[in-house]
Amino acid sequence: MNFNQKEVKEISKNFSGKYYFDKEAVKEKFVKNKKQFSILHFATHSVVDYEDPMYSKIVFSKSGKETDEGYLHTYEIYALNSKYDLVVLSACNTGFGRMIRGEGIMSVARAFASSGSKNIVMSLWQVNDKSTSEIMKMFYRNIANGEKVGEALRNAKLKYLINSDELKAMPFYWSPFISFGDNNSLVIA
Repeated sequence: MNFNQKEVKEISKNFSGKYYFDKEAVKEKFVKNKKQFSILHFATHSVVDYEDPMYSKIVFSKSGKETDEGYLHTYEIYALNSKYDLVVLSACNTGFGRMIRGEGIMSVARAFASSGSKNIVMSLWQVNDKSTSEIMKMFYRNIANGEKVGEALRNAKLKYLINSDELKAMPFYWSPFISFGDNNSLVIA
């Protein structure tokens, strides 16, 4: 089993909701259900387009339809106009993009912030699948225990470090994720 699947299965122990894996994880399902949730978690790949940041994207499985390329582009995220309480972009380079003078970093994470999401967890570089899974598992336990988003992420990283050997304690493994937003506790129903 891939670590991103383990990650999501562990998260599902703390939160009810809809979870899609492999061939079920298609853009079409996301678009259809996007207004039903207050928390989004993407454990997938992302691709940065340095030439035109609006074409940076989150990768979904292809649905099999000829017109479906399996991508959620940044320009589509800007148009969501959805006020998610938390968006976790558990993928490589989701907070990274092209710097545009007067605008800042144009990234997938910025698109979610601009569309109204209150809290965003993003990565600043390529991430390690296994350490990401471990940190996200602890992060969501902390959220479920009432910690604020930033505090939950910080404490997950600290716990990861305590349980790591010297190699896995290198910043590459635990520090790519940062949080941005309201930094509030989430009300979980």
